[in-house]
Amino acid sequence: MALRLAGVRSSGENLRPVFERSIVSAAAEEFRTLVRLALPLMAAQLLQMAMGVMDTIMAGHLSAVDLAGIALGLNVMWPSQFLVSGLVLAATPMIAQLRGAGRAREVGEIVRQGFWIVLIAAAALMLFWRNVEFVYAALQIDAPTQAIATGYMYATSWGGFPLLGYFLLRCLCEGMGETRPAMFMALGALALKLPLNYAFMYGHWGAPRLGGIGCRWSTTILWWAEFVGMLLVVRMPFVRITGLFKKFSWPDRSILKRFVVIGLPIGATAFAEVFAFSLMGLLLGRFGPETLAAHQIVGNLNGMTFMVLLALGMATTIRVGFNVGANDFDRARLSALVALRAATLFAVVVGVVLLLGRCGADQLRAGLRLVRVRAARHLRVLDRHDGGTRVRRCCGDLSAVAHRRRSRKDRAASIALIVARE
Repeated sequence: MALRLAGVRSSGENLRPVFERSIVSAAAEEFRTLVRLALPLMAAQLLQMAMGVMDTIMAGHLSAVDLAGIALGLNVMWPSQFLVSGLVLAATPMIAQLRGAGRAREVGEIVRQGFWIVLIAAAALMLFWRNVEFVYAALQIDAPTQAIATGYMYATSWGGFPLLGYFLLRCLCEGMGETRPAMFMALGALALKLPLNYAFMYGHWGAPRLGGIGCRWSTTILWWAEFVGMLLVVRMPFVRITGLFKKFSWPDRSILKRFVVIGLPIGATAFAEVFAFSLMGLLLGRFGPETLAAHQIVGNLNGMTFMVLLALGMATTIRVGFNVGANDFDRARLSALVALRAATLFAVVVGVVLLLGRCGADQLRAGLRLVRVRAARHLRVLDRHDGGTRVRRCCGDLSAVAHRRRSRKDRAASIALIVARE
């Protein structure tokens, strides 16, 4: 990496201070570049996560069983999706290196070969997602929750190809240095998610009433819409130079091997990170829908922090790949170092916020207990007077009504608070 040491008149005099200032300046510049790439990616990842949060909220209004069924489906979908999608995500560093080397016209062949990976991987996902009952049966999940989870995964199976195809075209855009299309796609999908959920979950506007399973059918429709939208994006000038649509390509063993060699570690790493939490969710399914629903609520918070760091990692992949392609290994090393420090800082900040949030939750619960104690004291005082009996009777009636109206989703929220505390 070329560092300017202007103003240094001798090899020894004032060399170290100027060198350190140059390093700091280069690191600051690299940080700004990473932020410029990562912010749209973070927005896209959080918007995608918001769709899952919306499913959780809307399914929670149906019943704890619906919410638990969705949680079981997600706990199977996420690990398998991350494992397979790693093969597709290998396109990002390959494309970034070609761009850094000034060989953008060779990118089209990489993407065409990537579609063969998409076809094979999507077929494998569809086969697994449609025959996932054995997993739930082995874990002894209760029949109603298992039925919702199975229907949820069946609806998911129809979106395997557009999901992976979208990932591949997204990698193309990001490898070419343009990270905003994914953000715009996710924003549009989120805007359509609410009405589609409302239609398929509650049977409005001519759609069938599918309950909790309906939220996954709406997501599958949006996956197809995002894939089609990305097909339009890759016809823009910044991608047209790759010659993606100029010809048809049969499978090339050498390029496909590169996808496997690069992508399999990516997928395995992501699988290991997600599987730990998903396995816990699957095991908790034996304790009933309320416990599993509570775990899913807490899992949404965990997922949002994970998505931010995932976006930062994707931006780092783009920068490192570009610099390696340009044979600037010092800059590539600096990119990785800056990203690692930024990720560490973010993890520390989030950890502190979650810790303080847990303390705040404890204080809230303590305050509620204090309110109940004081209310009980006032009732005892009122009971000493002539109208005390009537007041106690009215309060008892109100408590009975509140108890009857309190649904199982409220108990799930209480359990979620306890899980978050632990």
